[in-house]
Amino acid sequence: MATLVTFLRRFLVLVAFAFWQGGFTFYAGVVVPVGREVDAEFQSSVTTTVSHWLNFAGGIALLYLTWDAATRDPAGWRRWARLAACGAMGALLVVLVRLRLELVREFYRPYHRLYLWTHALQWGCGLAYLALTVLAWRAQDRQAMRLVVLEREEPRADHSQQITQGRPRE
Repeated sequence: MATLVTFLRRFLVLVAFAFWQGGFTFYAGVVVPVGREVDAEFQSSVTTTVSHWLNFAGGIALLYLTWDAATRDPAGWRRWARLAACGAMGALLVVLVRLRLELVREFYRPYHRLYLWTHALQWGCGLAYLALTVLAWRAQDRQAMRLVVLEREEPRADHSQQITQGRPRE
């Protein structure tokens, strides 16, 4: 049962992260430049709507990411680093929502520049989280495998101890 829960948690983390950060990356790297070439004014209104949904997806994704980061990790520092990355992404999400509201009311170049840099910083935190998560999952799986090996070897160790003590086999 524990392995099923672990699988489902990790699966949800990957799907949520891919949808949120992958969607942002594709949108920023492909859709916005193409939209500007086609119709810059229309692209601006599309971005206003899309940013709302990206922020919403980020809020949902952060629930799954934080849930996973809070699980046991053989390296305590990595667990805290992952939680810090989640906290930073959450704080930056709040800043992005606030900046988006300002940009919807009236477009100011400095707000827009800050908005873009905030997204870039959040994206960087997301990459750090992802790298730390892969390392954490690897360590968790290795630790679980060591426990399985120890459980398999334990009866053998007991058996050899019985023989050295002169007890007959059971």
